[in-house]
Formats: sequence, structure tokens, C-alpha cells
Amino acid sequence: IVKEAEAEAEVIKKDKILQAKEKFLQLKTEHEKTINDRNQAMQVSENRIKQKEQALSQKQEQVQRKDQELDAVRQNLTHQLEIVAAKQQEVEKFHRRQVEQLETLSGLSAEAAKTQLPLVQAGNYAGYYGLVKSGFEEPMSTHSDHYNTNMAYSSAAYSKGGTFLGVLGYIISDSLRDQTLLNYYNTWKFKHPNANDFTRVAEKTSGIQLQWFKEYWVNSTKTVDYGLNDIQAGEKGAILSIQRVGKMPMPVEVYVTYKDGSSETHYMPLDLMLSGKKAEAANWITHAEWKWTAPTYSFELSKAISQLKSIEIDPSQRMPDVNRTNNKIEIPN
Repeated sequence: IVKEAEAEAEVIKKDKILQAKEKFLQLKTEHEKTINDRNQAMQVSENRIKQKEQALSQKQEQVQRKDQELDAVRQNLTHQLEIVAAKQQEVEKFHRRQVEQLETLSGLSAEAAKTQLPLVQAGNYAGYYGLVKSGFEEPMSTHSDHYNTNMAYSSAAYSKGGTFLGVLGYIISDSLRDQTLLNYYNTWKFKHPNANDFTRVAEKTSGIQLQWFKEYWVNSTKTVDYGLNDIQAGEKGAILSIQRVGKMPMPVEVYVTYKDGSSETHYMPLDLMLSGKKAEAANWITHAEWKWTAPTYSFELSKAISQLKSIEIDPSQRMPDVNRTNNKIEIPN
């Protein structure tokens, strides 16, 4: 019995030891698995940290490159601004030289031009007259690289170009000239007009043919010069004769004053215009068109010679008459 009990106890003991070993091995396996999982998780975290560190390092390198690029851009902009400032100084010096040159040619200072007729445009007219007197004038259609002198180019582009608008106001009226500029802008903004397109807009705005004006003014160096020619007694009033001395024809306005204080403006449109402008003054008298081939034109005044006080061609001085010494006469009492 004792031996059987001991044998049975030994079997139970072995079973328990075996169970304990199995339990230990199970716990050991689970623990190792837990450690491995933790190690893998730590490895993943370390990898992520390394990736983030690499990404951060790349970002820092990109930021450094951007900073370097911005510094280069700043330096380039600074250099460009310096170039622009230098160019601006050169332009200002060139402008001052041109103004001084034009003042010398025209005998009219920039300040004095503000109070001279035609108002606002007097400086341009004076520059144009100086160009004509210099003997260096060339057609405005000459390519800029082919002008013989810089003075002729700059005066043609600026002074004669500005005078063009003043004369256009004389031909079609200042108000329609201004409307033409607005219509030209609205018609051709963001487009590519040529020299004829402006003329076409001016013609549509005014109802006056202007191709002749563009041809004379842009493609030639012919000048305007009109003068008083003769005064004779007529059946009702004095008969006044005017002559075209220059080679460029123009519509003509003659302002007449009388000893009784009255006055009248006589207007002779040019036949090339195919029309005439509307009255710009009180007592405006429109006569028959002046043929561009005719060197003289005669018309009758409303009063006799004995009543005349003064006669003046183009009192507004918008017509670019290069010699005004023969434009006006004052009759003594």
C-alpha cells in the first residue's frame, strides 16, 4: 500500500512538474512575444522619428535654398533699381538738354510758353517753329534711325507731334479734337492701330476729310504761311484779299474789328476738307471754300474801309503760320 501510494504520489508530482514546465514555457513564450512586439513598435517609432528628422532636414535645406534665392532676387532687384534710377537721371538730363535746345531755337522759355498763344500748346508750336528755322527739319515719316540729327528727330516727334494736335483743333475745333481722342481710345484700346486709324476716327468724329492734313504734316516739310494781300472798296463793304505764301494749304480764319466796337470772324474752309467746322465765335461768317490750288482769296466785309479798325489772320494762333509779321494790320483813326 505504501509503495503504491508513493508511486501514485510520484506520478502526481511528475504531472505537476510537467504542468508547471508547460505553464512556464507558455508564460516565457508570451513574454518573449510581448518583448518582440514592443521591440518592433519601438523600431517602427524610431524609423518614423528618423523619417521625420530627414524630412525636417530636407525642409531646412529647402528653406535655406529659398533664402539664398530670395537674397539673389533682392540683390538683382536692387541692381535693377539702380539701373532704372541711372536711366531716369539720363532721361531727365536728356529732357533738360532738349528743353534748353528748343528754348534756344524758338527764343521762348518753357515758363513764358504757358502764357503765350496758343495757350497750353505754345511750347510745342515754338519748338516746331525753331525746327523749321533751323533748316534741319525732315518728314515725320522718316524712320527714327535715319534722321540726320538727333535734334530733328526729337523736335519732330515731340514738338511737331504735339503741334499736330493743336492744328487738328484749329481745323475741326478743339471740342471735336478732344472728342476724337476719347473715341480713338475707346475704339483702339488693347489693339494695334496705325497712323491712318487716328485720321479715320477724327474724320468720323468731325465729318471733315483730313487725309490731306496727315499727308502734308507727316510726309512732307512744307510749311504754312498766309498773309494779308490787299484791301479795296466794294459796293457794300471793303473787299479783302488774302494770299497763301507757304506751300501747305489751310482753312483760314480772319478776325475783323470796326471802329464802332463791333467785330466779326470770316471763315474760309479748304476745299480738300469737303466740309467746314461749326462756328467757334459770335458773328461767324462762313464763305465759299478756298481751292487748295488758288494762291489768293478775296471776300467782302460787311462794312466800308473807313470803318475798319484792325484785321488779323488766325487770332487764336492755332494755325502753324511760320511768319506772322504779315498776319495783322491795325488801321489808325
